[in-house]
Amino acid sequence: MRLLPAFALVLARLVSDGIADPDLFARIALGRLIIRDGAVPLQDPFAFTPTKAVWYDHEWLSGLIFYGISRLGGDVALLLFDVLIAWATIRILHAAQRAFSVPPTHAAVWVFFCIAPMLVGWLSIVRCRAFTFLLTTVFVLACLRYRATGRTIWMTALPLLMAAWVNLQGGFVVGLGCLLLLAVSLLIDRSRPARPVVLCLLACLSMSLVNPYGPAYLRFVAEALTKDRRTISEWLPLDLVSTQGLVVLATVAALGFGLLRARRAVPLEGQLLLLLALGFGLRYQRLITLFYLLAAVYGLPWISVFAQALREALPRRFRALRRGVALTLVGVLGWGGVSAAQVAWQGRHFSLHYVYSPVLAMEWLRLHRTGGKLLVHFDQGSYALWRGYPQFTVSLDGRYEAVYPEATADLVDRVFRVTNPNRHRDVAQLAPDYILLCAVSSPGVDNRAFGPMWTLIYQDPACRLLGHEPNADGRIGTPPEGWPDIWTPRF
Repeated sequence: MRLLPAFALVLARLVSDGIADPDLFARIALGRLIIRDGAVPLQDPFAFTPTKAVWYDHEWLSGLIFYGISRLGGDVALLLFDVLIAWATIRILHAAQRAFSVPPTHAAVWVFFCIAPMLVGWLSIVRCRAFTFLLTTVFVLACLRYRATGRTIWMTALPLLMAAWVNLQGGFVVGLGCLLLLAVSLLIDRSRPARPVVLCLLACLSMSLVNPYGPAYLRFVAEALTKDRRTISEWLPLDLVSTQGLVVLATVAALGFGLLRARRAVPLEGQLLLLLALGFGLRYQRLITLFYLLAAVYGLPWISVFAQALREALPRRFRALRRGVALTLVGVLGWGGVSAAQVAWQGRHFSLHYVYSPVLAMEWLRLHRTGGKLLVHFDQGSYALWRGYPQFTVSLDGRYEAVYPEATADLVDRVFRVTNPNRHRDVAQLAPDYILLCAVSSPGVDNRAFGPMWTLIYQDPACRLLGHEPNADGRIGTPPEGWPDIWTPRF
């Protein structure tokens, strides 16, 4: 019952914001290829631009799972799966919190406040890092259980989970980091034998070789972890004067207060994990969610100390704060209930929000053109390849470093920059047959910026299509009637 507000918050935000993740469709397309061909593909079939010799897809198993779920029930099935993953993560977080002697109310409220800034990890339905959230909590729980009891049964399951995690998402390195820091901490404080943890770490490392690409896969992951992605907003440093940045600073201040009062309340590996996660989160704002995930467990003793000190120093204000928190939790429970009723009422007619997906534009192109090369922005490439292949191939999509060399990504990115003075030259080098422009990813880019050889052939409120030849009737294409069946494979 104490976890219901956190779960209600996740459910309510997923239902109200529920954006179909722009990279989801590339994952689903890969899952379809695996089912069709009976193997994980090693070369990319979807792009017309230069690609890498080997397609190292570190999320191929996620794609296979997402494809299967989409076939079960489309939008609703994917939403429910995302909700299930979030709920399992919250439950395991709470189980890990029990390793510390903290009042249950403190633990439940702290989970709620850590889940709120973590929501970005689930709101785009559905992202592969949802598996990393879930499995990170499992590894943290296993580490805390071993430290508390000394029983190795919790460690025996981790290598098997690692074999799956390696193929689900590149975040498996977080699990390896948890084990490494636990082993180091035990060698220092000698509270438990470090040997079982070291053996588990070695077994997990060996399981990282269980992938379709062999040892070369680990080199690819290492390169991906150190890649500069400054052209992608979520990989930029965290802006400390933004709302998100101020919340992080307030959280760190509260945890720092508890650290000064009760440093030994958190084991050394927990302190190191929090410090590393904070450092990476400040450098890459996408990773701040991992900091909150770990803080929900390892930060609990310190936040409890902070809450107790606040209660003693400001009893009246603390009571007012507690009443405010209680009202907030009740409101969130009501919001979650309404959201659940909305999904139940709409049933199979419930739809995600396709903000980044050129659904109608791709349907028109597929119905009115026989095929060709489609110049498309990074954000729309995944959907375009899912609905366009095999008629249409794309210039770029969200698989990024897994498929495209840096030169290809830079060239396509330049085309969609408003201030690019060499757009005509870049487009000529790519030599596409069609150009897709969407307001959400390329605002301010005018049709005329591509030169007189390009004609507007289709337009809707969200997207435009340019081609070399006007439509046969001389009119600009308009959206087809009705919503297409986007989940039925076309290849």
